[in-house]
Amino acid sequence: MKTKSKIKGSLLVFFLFFGLMGMILVPAGAYATSVLDSVQVNQNVVNCNDNGICETWESTTSCPGDCSGMGGGHHHHGHGHGHGGFVLMTPDTEKPEIRNLRIEPERNSVQISWTTNENAIAKVYWGKTQSYEDGSLSEIIFSKNHAVKIEGLSESSGYFFKISVSDLSNNETVIRGLSFVTLSPPDTQAPANVSGLRAKVLKNSVLLIWKNPRDEDFVAVRVTKRESFFPRDFLEGKVIYEGSGTRAEDREVKKGVRYYYSVFSRDRSWNYSSGANVSAVFGEKKPVEKKETVEKKIAPELKKLSLFDFDFTQEGKKISFLGNKIKVKAGKNLKISVDANKIPKDVKKISLKLGNPENPAESFFFTFKLNKKKGVFETVLSPSQEDISYPLSISLKGFKNLEMKKIAAEIIPAAVKTKSAKEFFQGVVGGVNNFFSKVTSRLINTFLGIVKLFGIF
Repeated sequence: MKTKSKIKGSLLVFFLFFGLMGMILVPAGAYATSVLDSVQVNQNVVNCNDNGICETWESTTSCPGDCSGMGGGHHHHGHGHGHGGFVLMTPDTEKPEIRNLRIEPERNSVQISWTTNENAIAKVYWGKTQSYEDGSLSEIIFSKNHAVKIEGLSESSGYFFKISVSDLSNNETVIRGLSFVTLSPPDTQAPANVSGLRAKVLKNSVLLIWKNPRDEDFVAVRVTKRESFFPRDFLEGKVIYEGSGTRAEDREVKKGVRYYYSVFSRDRSWNYSSGANVSAVFGEKKPVEKKETVEKKIAPELKKLSLFDFDFTQEGKKISFLGNKIKVKAGKNLKISVDANKIPKDVKKISLKLGNPENPAESFFFTFKLNKKKGVFETVLSPSQEDISYPLSISLKGFKNLEMKKIAAEIIPAAVKTKSAKEFFQGVVGGVNNFFSKVTSRLINTFLGIVKLFGIF
């Protein structure tokens, strides 16, 4: 029995001895065993992917390359002694730097990009004033490369914005007072047609004269001609003149031939007007067959078409009218348009005839041009600067220039009258005098009423 007890005691001492030795020999910090769940945890494994971005699971201690900006920005002077895997670092007090700022505005948006010398997170604020009241955007990842796109902006508008960047140590850099202007929409508005287009037959040529439109972006005119009918756009017919002048002479003419001329004005964006028209016969005139309107060929929707289907617009505002008299502002461009869906397909041309207020026997002619983007036929005129009314008629023509419908109206230009300083002062004085006159009159009437009531006199 004693022998068995000695053996058991020896075994116990043996296991205790080698157990203690094992604890001493295993390197400290290599593996720790949980008594509760017996799960081993490797304490030396560091979750760092060294991609230059500080993810949420990384820190300045476990991943200084991604999260402290070392090697790319600030240099932290560590005093590492290798004890227990700890690295001692001085606090980061340097603010991040904003570099390579790039602003790329569009019509309704802007792309803003920049870089920082260390990993940082950014916020952008913007508005039409330096209160930056319109909105803000925030990043969610620390990085050295930054880009934001601001959308929903107004075109042709100026904006202010500021950028705020903060590093992992919460050092912040703010740049204020930055600005940009959104782009304007492309210019698709054609200039007004030339006015006063006339053709004079000379001894050896036909001379055309006109007045150029007053549009600020007017550049030049192109004059083209045909022998069969008016050129419908600036690409049709033979070009006899192109420039910014107000006259052109056609020397390539034959006797007895009628020539049809169209003059198209052009702006800086290469938009051409609908065209002003005039015709002339050089030498002896050929007999012209009379063209009659054939009522049975007129589409039902064309019969219903009236002056009220046409829109008259000045300075972007539609003009309201009653009857056939249209009051317009003198000296301002007048746009006349009609919905293309209201025009039957058998209508080949819409032309406009404008009477000359100075010479009732003379008229000027213009062509309506299809604006595919807006879905309308339109033409732009330059009304007279004087308070003189003049007739206007719109003709819808079919095959072989057959007139299918004619709509008449009268244009009444009205000059915008502004009062002079003297007239304004006289009006004010007159108003004051009128006021005191009314007050004095009421006081006198009241006094006389009292006298009469009490029988003073």
